[in-house]
Amino acid sequence: MTNLEVINFGDCLLRSGGAEAIAKAISSNQHNLRELILSYNEIRKDAAISVAEAVEGKQHLMKLDLNGNQLGEEGIEELSGTLEAFDMVDVLGSLSDDEGDDADDDDDDEEDIEEEEEEGETVDDPELQVRGTAITPTRENQSPLKVSYSARQFLDSPSTDRLLGLGKDRAQLLVEELGDSLNDADSTARGLMKVASVVTEEAAVKSAAFQCADAILTRSLQSEQSQPILIANSLLVHMGLLKSEEKVQPIGDLRGPLILLQHIFQQVYFPRSLAQLFIAFLTRPNSQLERHANIQHQILQTLHRM
Repeated sequence: MTNLEVINFGDCLLRSGGAEAIAKAISSNQHNLRELILSYNEIRKDAAISVAEAVEGKQHLMKLDLNGNQLGEEGIEELSGTLEAFDMVDVLGSLSDDEGDDADDDDDDEEDIEEEEEEGETVDDPELQVRGTAITPTRENQSPLKVSYSARQFLDSPSTDRLLGLGKDRAQLLVEELGDSLNDADSTARGLMKVASVVTEEAAVKSAAFQCADAILTRSLQSEQSQPILIANSLLVHMGLLKSEEKVQPIGDLRGPLILLQHIFQQVYFPRSLAQLFIAFLTRPNSQLERHANIQHQILQTLHRM
């Protein structure tokens, strides 16, 4: 993560500890950084100065947003002076919403850090989510970043970063890219396996993958040429649970596909008539399935309820 262009932690309650951690993380790298947004985070003077010192020499930086923090008049002057010394004062955004400096800066800051540590939150290493060339906190109320990857880039080389980097319209983008190939059962299965290959337990990744799988299967099953049984067979082939006359390289780890299937089997578009087919193959002895016995058991429970 050394080529980021945007780091956005606006309104995330980082406080000074989080700001110091970010300053340390970017001080010796992130030379392509264009925007650093740390507004409305209860950041105090010393931490803001550390952030300013960390951006020294970053020639591509166009925006440093520290508005809505707790710098006070003295802190604002010092911050501006620090950036002016680097000839970078022009990148500093408005500080019109600064909340002023508290009298008990040090004591309050220590208490905040202690409270966060007691609650099990990480102060010096905020949880990040990488989206293409930018970082944004995993908060639902954050505005989505500009799409960083195309659907073709994801399909050519699937990864969690590329899936998330497609943006909020990822499902539509993938369906449009796959186009008429979704009329073909094997192409549909391959598309689903590409999505399944990047599935993890991370909530944001699972949500994105489920969204894409729903869109792909809904589009495929609505096709006049659609044959659900052939889609099911192709999925089983690509999972290595059914042999094929054609040379197909099964997916290496079944965890992602199984997580995806567990979701698919609970959706209204899934043909209930296929339940027995999947039960038959998911109950056969298989070393890959045995590695994920818990998920396998959950899937079979879902299928037996149909």
